Amino acid sequence: MQLKRIIVVIVACLSSAFFCIYTIPIHRSYLAEIEINADDLITYRTLLDTTNWNRWYKHNDQTFQAIPHTISIIPDKQKKKFAYVLHENENEIREGGIQIIKSNRWNSKIKWTEKLVFEKDIQQKLKLLFHPEEFRSVFLQNVIQFKSHIEHPDNIFGGIAFERRNIPAKKLVILSDTASASDIEAKANELHQFIINSVPEKYLVQKDIYISQHEIFNDTLAYIRVGVSVSEDLFTVKAPLDIRDTEDHSAIVMYIEKGYTEINEDISIMYEWLKKNDARPSTGFWIEHTPSTAIAQNDVKHPLTIIQEFYSIK
Repeated sequence: MQLKRIIVVIVACLSSAFFCIYTIPIHRSYLAEIEINADDLITYRTLLDTTNWNRWYKHNDQTFQAIPHTISIIPDKQKKKFAYVLHENENEIREGGIQIIKSNRWNSKIKWTEKLVFEKDIQQKLKLLFHPEEFRSVFLQNVIQFKSHIEHPDNIFGGIAFERRNIPAKKLVILSDTASASDIEAKANELHQFIINSVPEKYLVQKDIYISQHEIFNDTLAYIRVGVSVSEDLFTVKAPLDIRDTEDHSAIVMYIEKGYTEINEDISIMYEWLKKNDARPSTGFWIEHTPSTAIAQNDVKHPLTIIQEFYSIK
């Protein structure tokens, strides 16, 4: 009789333990601090680029496909914070917080915390209770992968996709002028129109497509240069037009859904991408214009095409 009572008590305790483990969420928190060879802008923009998290965020040696369901950007004076919640399935939740705690033009130091919560999976709950180091190693791997993704970038960097392109040799007719800083788009179109009106149509390779460069001197004045591709058998043009031959060269191309006054951050990220890929810009960047391009305003359907020629230093 005593044995039966003992068995009943043991079964009841085990059942209670099983019920508690099944119904009560189990969680662990992990913390890491790491320095990254990049400034806070690139670090922050990489975090904001949630569509490409699967390039560096992994789980159980598999690419983590889920995009963060909840993202909140929390300002903390001048220090940037990034909070996220990731749902792999109804059983597993990851709540993370990343803060840039120190930064200069070369490096950033980040503090990364992540809480792992299991809702129902008993096997995973027991593993989290008795072998938390297995999940910590996954967390640390993601931190290191994030660092590597920034320090050794592929074609995605700081939330921007870069496309390598070989630009063949060509001949350009160039026209430059100054304009109001608020009137760059109209002036670029005016210079383009002047070129195609001045050059016989038989020499125009691409009549409606042209490239431009601009430099804003101050709040009121800007310098603009426009180029139109022409055939090789055009040898001279009349002033104020100029003619230029270009050789084959390498370039990177990026597409920006912003107006020309808002691309400074993206241009600085482009220059850093070149540096990390052992390359340097050989000229100023060009904006490619098509009939649908509106360089003065944000346009998701018709983003700005930025072309940057570069040379390798390897």
